Amino acid sequence: MRLGGVKLFAILLFLAVLLSTSRSYAAPGQPEQPLRTDAVASVQIRGGLHSTAPSPLYTFQTPEGRSVIAKIRNWYNAAVPLGLQPEYGRHGYPRTLHIRLQTGKEIVIEPAYDCFSKSLSNGFVEKSCFSVGGEIAIYAGSLSLRAKSAELYDWINTGWKQERAAK
Repeated sequence: MRLGGVKLFAILLFLAVLLSTSRSYAAPGQPEQPLRTDAVASVQIRGGLHSTAPSPLYTFQTPEGRSVIAKIRNWYNAAVPLGLQPEYGRHGYPRTLHIRLQTGKEIVIEPAYDCFSKSLSNGFVEKSCFSVGGEIAIYAGSLSLRAKSAELYDWINTGWKQERAAK
């Protein structure tokens, strides 16, 4: 009897993980809805090293802003869910894409990363973090999700600078 309960629990846990990772990413509060262009108030790249200037604030009110928002929305909606992004704590100074919604809520996207810890002989722990090419971490409310989107990964790292130069 006890073994049957463990098997049932394992099956239910597997189904819960499978269902939670098969959802499309969307605006907080709308877990099954794709992100609509008109739901976005602005997008901006922030972060990086302290001397890095943010990108321009792209809003829906300008042609350039609408173009950038539409591009980001398409990549966001096409991102392939990979599961949860583990929480590693501080991991350097990544550039982050901030998507401010008309509702005032915010979605933050950064390059996904993996961290590894190693115990040292003096009792300290050394942590090394590395970004994972083509993968992004999406933070919406209390959710920390991971997805595959080479386009968003590349845009966050360097593509936004080309938008800036094209202005």
